Amino acid sequence: MLGSMGEYRGSIISVARVEEFIRRAHPSKAIYGQIIAASLLAALEERGSTPWEAIVSISVTVMAVWLAKLYADLLGKSVQRQSMPPTDRKQIVIETLAVLLSLIPMCSIFALAAAELVPLRAAFRLAEAVTLLILFVMGFESMRRYKGSIWRGIGAGVLAALVGAAIIGLKSALH
Repeated sequence: MLGSMGEYRGSIISVARVEEFIRRAHPSKAIYGQIIAASLLAALEERGSTPWEAIVSISVTVMAVWLAKLYADLLGKSVQRQSMPPTDRKQIVIETLAVLLSLIPMCSIFALAAAELVPLRAAFRLAEAVTLLILFVMGFESMRRYKGSIWRGIGAGVLAALVGAAIIGLKSALH
């Protein structure tokens, strides 16, 4: 049943909730997960991993990074205050969930490879390209959200993508 503004009532996840999550999540935190995924791609390809091994490895690694980031943020806030209201804890969880966003495109690409719709080698190249694109978008959006200038956003996006490219280039140089 559709409610106001296209919200599906009765569902656990509504369009409004997803839009609220995206608005409140910090894109800069998604950069962590994406850079970790980029560095892991190098090791997985070198090792000759299957698509399913890539999905599991990327998922477990990015989730570990998310838990470490969540713990550090919660600990940092609790050190600043003697008590933390539940709303602050909820906000920290929402902000750090952006780290997990890197799982969606990476796992989707390797699921296509697992279904043999994309060759594994092409999946690695596509994952690298998508990683650079996401790093650019997250860097751009982070700067735009806080500084407002398109040029600063582009600069931050290029810088974030360059970090990813350096990791991918380092992988290529070591082969």
